[in-house]
Amino acid sequence: MLSRVNPNLKIPQAICICPTRELAQQNKAVLMRMGKFTGITCACAIPPAQKDYVSISRMPPITDQDGFRSDSERIMRDIQKSAGGCQVLLFSATFNEKVKDFVTKVIRDGNQIFVKKEELTLEKVKQYKVQIPDETAKIEVIRDKIFEFGQKVGQVIIFVKTRQSTKNVRNALTREDYVCSSIQGSLDQSEREKIIQEFKDGYTKVLISTGVLARGFDQAQVNLVINYDMPIKYGTRDEPDYEVYLHRVGRAGRFGRKGAVFNLLCGETDNVVMRKIEDYFQHQVPEVRNWKSEEDFETALKDAGLLE
Repeated sequence: MLSRVNPNLKIPQAICICPTRELAQQNKAVLMRMGKFTGITCACAIPPAQKDYVSISRMPPITDQDGFRSDSERIMRDIQKSAGGCQVLLFSATFNEKVKDFVTKVIRDGNQIFVKKEELTLEKVKQYKVQIPDETAKIEVIRDKIFEFGQKVGQVIIFVKTRQSTKNVRNALTREDYVCSSIQGSLDQSEREKIIQEFKDGYTKVLISTGVLARGFDQAQVNLVINYDMPIKYGTRDEPDYEVYLHRVGRAGRFGRKGAVFNLLCGETDNVVMRKIEDYFQHQVPEVRNWKSEEDFETALKDAGLLE
């Protein structure tokens, strides 16, 4: 975008559409740094919208999923009507077949570059599964096993399923004097920005999140991700959301750094989900055999390169 924008034209010339406000703000920051000496300006519209030469908007992604098809088609119609010759590019760590089919219909004769699925397992990030007897034991594992080595590893993101779970996990850890924060979609914009900034600045080491931070959130110091709840597709009992899992794993070990992911499995449904994920990515995830063993978790973190 920066290479195609003319700073002498005082009109909006490019728009970057992002699925979450955190990603929109992150992309704006990158654009500002890269375009610092070009005279190109950038505004972030989450709302109210602000017009400038390059604008970043929190709008549904141009994809055919999560009910965004009509919005996507409307955006494309408006683009073609007002600037029929504009260039359209789509980027994602994941493109399922449904999205690919939709994209080829919307953008005809476009160039396509895909990475093979088996290359998306993020091998620099060690993934582990842990059999947990009940929900209470999940907190015990996080507190007494994984966080036992917390001073030796970087920042941690704990992914949960529901907004209520963010509160429950945060309260449980706070009672044990852990400084942590939580984020979920119902928070207002200013509160979300404050929480994200405190985490980025290192004031909080542990961030508990629903799916709002699964995609596109970059924080170099995050090298540990905990799947407190496994990602399951909406409306199903045991069908994994493979893309969300991949994006969650991708929050650890950013920019080529090492990282670890612990999947806390409680019950047969979680095990079915984990097996499907292993089959899908053709990657066998090793197991931390004894959830009560501090030594087993220490060995796992050493294997991941996070402990000496």
